Amino acid sequence: MRDDLHKTVPLSTSWRKVLRCLSRERWSAEQLAPLIVGTVQGELARQEDAGARVVVRAINGGRVDLFDDGAEAVRLRLLQIQDGFLTPHVRATCEMALGVLATDGMSQNFEKQVMRAVGVEYAKAQVELIVSSVMMTHGPKEAGQVQRVLSVALGQCDFSRHVDVKRLSKKKSTDEMLSTELSINV
Repeated sequence: MRDDLHKTVPLSTSWRKVLRCLSRERWSAEQLAPLIVGTVQGELARQEDAGARVVVRAINGGRVDLFDDGAEAVRLRLLQIQDGFLTPHVRATCEMALGVLATDGMSQNFEKQVMRAVGVEYAKAQVELIVSSVMMTHGPKEAGQVQRVLSVALGQCDFSRHVDVKRLSKKKSTDEMLSTELSINV
């Protein structure tokens, strides 16, 4: 894999960092997973916090009765919210909430399940964007390598916990740098 992908592929700064850690610093999928989670959480927080507030309001509105889990009230509230003018993020959050409600029902950790589903879908879309950008710039061989590693990393992402991206990017020691394995493409 090329070590200059982060410089030659046009991406946003945060996703360029993911690509740099993958290509130049040769991070494994296990190391990339928390970075992806932190990047997704940071971007979703910057984009718009209204998606989370919509779900929280719908959940709180549904939990009025102690003898009813409120699933039907939450479903109706989410459907009512979807009838309005929404940003793509809020619409995706509502759709994910309805999907979680349909598959798992109303549970104590419903909100976390929704946020996890939103995070996974957002990360998949960004990984697809990275792979297609690498494909357009460097061809299918490089794109395939990037896709393999990022797909494994995506499978290891845990969007239920908050990750601090700044803490992840510590500098490697000289011994760690010298012990980095390099693949030779001949």
